[in-house]
Amino acid sequence: MRSLPPHNALLSLFALSALLPAFSVAQSAANFDLYPASARSCLYAASDKTSCDTSSVPVYNACVCSNTDSFVANTAKCLAAEDPSDLDSVYSTLKTNCGNSGTPLGLSEDEWNKAASQGASSTKRDRRAL
Repeated sequence: MRSLPPHNALLSLFALSALLPAFSVAQSAANFDLYPASARSCLYAASDKTSCDTSSVPVYNACVCSNTDSFVANTAKCLAAEDPSDLDSVYSTLKTNCGNSGTPLGLSEDEWNKAASQGASSTKRDRRAL
């Protein structure tokens, strides 16, 4: 005959299982795994500069896709300075993902390129200052 686990072990297991859902809820909706690895630092940096709520994907997407706190423009500026080879693919992915989430991207491709040119020119100025 099997012996039952001690009462304290059952309580500990129950307490642990009750906490597990809280950990999954606390995860951030800011996830850029679908983007090129070399572009992610710019996406996360731009995201960190926003006041967007990261508690749910739909709420977060609505915020960043609409260019709240210049998320899209700041991403373009950073990429132009740090990873210009990914500018086109990141814009395309942003446009697709935002469209798929029901929130059209808040910058046209021309506006994206203009923001990128500002990022590239500010990097040139910064380098000349050194």
